[in-house]
Amino acid sequence: MVSSSAGETGRFRKAEELLAEGVRGKAYTAAVLLAARGDEVVFQAAAGEARLSSVFDVASLTKPLVAALFFALHQEGKVAPEDKISEILLCKPSDPAAGIRFLHLLSHTSGLPAWKPFYEEIRAAEEKEGKRLWGTSEGHDRIIDAILRLPLDAAPGTACVYSDLGFMLLARAMELVSFLPLEKLLRRLLADPLEMRDTSYLPLSGYSECETGRLVSTGHSDVREREKLGDVDDENAAAMGGVGDPPGAAR
Repeated sequence: MVSSSAGETGRFRKAEELLAEGVRGKAYTAAVLLAARGDEVVFQAAAGEARLSSVFDVASLTKPLVAALFFALHQEGKVAPEDKISEILLCKPSDPAAGIRFLHLLSHTSGLPAWKPFYEEIRAAEEKEGKRLWGTSEGHDRIIDAILRLPLDAAPGTACVYSDLGFMLLARAMELVSFLPLEKLLRRLLADPLEMRDTSYLPLSGYSECETGRLVSTGHSDVREREKLGDVDDENAAAMGGVGDPPGAAR
């Protein structure tokens, strides 16, 4: 499917061919390309399972969104990069994360590991305790507490490791200082002011049955035993209720 301004189709023919070639070569199953000049969309094409109005999981592009939210809250005087996370999150002085500052989380220099499968601990706790934790606020809080107690791989500020875990703490801290869940904070500070109508967490909660056809699958989850359609990609985020800023927490 292709849409273009008058006289622009020929200029983007090669781009359209490359888009289709990626599907044939199995580089991806769905893709949309959009080129704009100012406010005018001059070319738009969809390939594979996608259509022009498709909504994709943005994976780790949630991190710059969360960073933008942090600085919006900083402008409101609610938090500062130099603040220690222990001033907001429930850290004991003995917790490894007690010395981490928000600037460390933002710059991936907190010393936290890149990722850990905390969702496995949630599943194990469900079996042991005989109650549902997956996707609940208790499951969410248990993962945050586990990250705070996690031994650091390096002292804060001494090494750079791209860390999902650091941004999970950052997201939770912003919820606490704003008294808003992350999905509502995104809507209030970014999505609504910038008219980003299709950017949100938990898209299934706001889409009608007809609109769900716009969602593009990110594959099958062996852990959840279902297709990830309008559902978060990362298993830790899923265990936390679908929001938490690991990859794939927003669309």
